[in-house]
Amino acid sequence: MKKSDIILCILIGVIAGSLVTFLYINNQNNEDKKATYTEKVNSDEKDKGDPLVYLEDTLNSKDNNVIKNGFIKVVDFLFYDEPINGVKFSELSNSAKLKVLELALSIDKKIDDVFPDYKETISEKYNGLKSKIVNLYIDLTTNICSNNEDLCSEAKEKFSYIKATFDLSLDFLKSLGSDALEKLKLWYEDFRD
Repeated sequence: MKKSDIILCILIGVIAGSLVTFLYINNQNNEDKKATYTEKVNSDEKDKGDPLVYLEDTLNSKDNNVIKNGFIKVVDFLFYDEPINGVKFSELSNSAKLKVLELALSIDKKIDDVFPDYKETISEKYNGLKSKIVNLYIDLTTNICSNNEDLCSEAKEKFSYIKATFDLSLDFLKSLGSDALEKLKLWYEDFRD
């Protein structure tokens, strides 16, 4: 074999090796990009499936139909355990439930502010919604306080904010019934001690 043939074989070997290495690295980069894209799509789908995101989007919407449909959906979510994007209220953590209830009160207030008398025109089940949500909040907090001291404190503090933000007057709280008032009294006594 001549020297030139040996050099040509070495050169072909180097080029073939470089090509194989390039193709391997390019394939790895494509796999990494594909995995990153798949993770992003799954993350985006998860965010869209989160009831909190849905409720926040409803609350922040300027579209009247989105607000009205979101209002109806939140009632069904809270009281009829209908899912929002595949997740039921009963499946949420207690912390997420507290946040959902606060958002539900915000959406209820927005409906009252933007569409007065709307609830009366669609169905009787929407009357007194604010009371139902507050009762649910009180029941949930009472349950939380029996086994989670940190979340209990957070829920009670948040209730003070809710009272001020959503005009929960003493007369309103009295209208909730003696059971709710008794629970609130126990909260205050625990808080005072």
